Amino acid sequence: MKRLKLNLLLFLVSFLYLTQSQGICGKKEIERIENCINVVTEILQGEEGKAARYLLAHSKGIVIFPGIKKAAFIIGAKRGKGVIVLRKNGRWLPPYFVTIYGGSFGFQAGAKSSDVVLIIMTNKAVNSFKSNKLKLGIDLAITAGEIGKETGISSEDLYKTDIYFYAKEKGVFVGINLAGSVITHDEDSNLRFYKKEVTIEDILNGKLNNKEIPKEAKELIKVLKKFSRI
Repeated sequence: MKRLKLNLLLFLVSFLYLTQSQGICGKKEIERIENCINVVTEILQGEEGKAARYLLAHSKGIVIFPGIKKAAFIIGAKRGKGVIVLRKNGRWLPPYFVTIYGGSFGFQAGAKSSDVVLIIMTNKAVNSFKSNKLKLGIDLAITAGEIGKETGISSEDLYKTDIYFYAKEKGVFVGINLAGSVITHDEDSNLRFYKKEVTIEDILNGKLNNKEIPKEAKELIKVLKKFSRI
């Protein structure tokens, strides 16, 4: 009996540890997806988002970072968590969690964070994101997208840049410098959200069935479909 109680106690301790360390319910990841939906809507809606919607309609995917924060201990440094959502044959795929860090850009006075989206235009960029670490401006060419009008770029020229980006601080579009920023895979978050180990290749190859995709991910896909219609 004592041995049974000891085993039960060990099981409970292990369960509580896993629950806290791995976040079985994926609550933070669900919140991140919801924040991503808000950021996409804020940046792509209305007249100001017209050019961004045009790019998105011709894109290979999007990376969304809600609230990239300024690191207090390093002037100009930043860190944020977000998701990448890729397209295959025009169809939006489930999101994959990623992290951005390093680099430097100036925040507006009083701003503590920036919402950023990267619109992926090339197959080269898609392939680069398969790597666990890539450096913007080094591994991929990146430039700011037009605001408030159609891009005026021919469909052929659209794909001469790997990534177009948009950023907002305190609800206002701002110019930032993302060169030198590093994006890595957030494997722990993907595990918590999907309840199993998932890679970008798994997502591209359709290895997640419909039941394994949480409703919040489906809502994000729905929003992206809406804004990427030509």
